[in-house]
Amino acid sequence: MFRISFMVRDKDLPACLHAVKGFALNMEVPQPVVHVSSTERGTVPELVARELAKMHPASDVTSQDVSAILQALGRSPASAAAVINVLMQGGILRRVDKGIYRRAGKSNAGRKKRR
Repeated sequence: MFRISFMVRDKDLPACLHAVKGFALNMEVPQPVVHVSSTERGTVPELVARELAKMHPASDVTSQDVSAILQALGRSPASAAAVINVLMQGGILRRVDKGIYRRAGKSNAGRKKRR
């Protein structure tokens, strides 16, 4: 058996439910997702990076902040660690301490000056 979870546009929901009728066992009731519009394009890390860019530039980012952003975007807050890893690999965040991250390029602290 497999558990499948996906999002569907409002207009496609009836066709989707009709397509899985007869195959789905113990299907959960469809729930609307708040704060997500079809105009928002990009991957989840890209959407989170855009929200982080709106935050105050000097503030550090915690994993709880990323979870809150994911929840506001209608995504699962449990995937915060995976999103943070992608953002760190992309050079958007860097780790300061356990659970605390700073946006890369926002501070010159700790850098050597060129002569």
